[in-house]
Amino acid sequence: MMIKDLFFVYSALEEEFEKHKEHEILSQVHFPRELNRTANLVKDMEYYFGHDWRRHAQPSPAAEAYVLRIRELGSGSEPLLLIAHAYTRYMGDLSGGRVLMKIAVKTMGLDAAKGDGIRFYQFDDVPNPREFKKMYRSKLDALGIAKDASSELVDEANAAFFMNMDLFKELDCVLGLENVPIEESDPSKCPFANLTARSTMGSGDHSMVSTSNCPMQLSFYTGRPVLLAMMVCMIAVAASILMLWEI
Repeated sequence: MMIKDLFFVYSALEEEFEKHKEHEILSQVHFPRELNRTANLVKDMEYYFGHDWRRHAQPSPAAEAYVLRIRELGSGSEPLLLIAHAYTRYMGDLSGGRVLMKIAVKTMGLDAAKGDGIRFYQFDDVPNPREFKKMYRSKLDALGIAKDASSELVDEANAAFFMNMDLFKELDCVLGLENVPIEESDPSKCPFANLTARSTMGSGDHSMVSTSNCPMQLSFYTGRPVLLAMMVCMIAVAASILMLWEI
């Protein structure tokens, strides 16, 4: 279900970027060969739903609202805010994609060698994600956007994050988990602990590393591996939001 919704989200995002590929600013952060996910998502859709999936695939209400916002930005007089959605999704996918792909393979019993069901996480034209992200962010820094515009971009990126949260709230409802309390987890095992640890560097006290504000904590159910697999995209998006504070 998540792959289905992401297909509609990425299709809209990539179509709008293609429409504005000659835009003075958007063109500088447009990397369709390296980043585009639609073709990979089509392969995943075929794996999960069969070759005739297009006949009955429909976006969920949350995905429909997400797509509507992307289309609204793309059809407006200034599509600059599309950058916020691209940054939030793509950089998140690159930040946690490989680790999260392994989680999906293990939890769902997928064949990593064949790649069936995990094409979404594979960036064949990005051999070094770390260097690519560094280059992408340097492009953003060099755009010369006015202060007000950059503030709007940050606000839109936060809005994109909440749109992704809505996708998972829907899944919670489908699984009957919307009222399941969030369980406490070991902070030392949180994948974002190294980010919050910077403020306690040198203290030697790992108990000081707090994950109370970690985006993963908001939607992580300890001991529920199936749910964890369904939330791999959410974790990737959370990683990209954390990186926003470094810009």
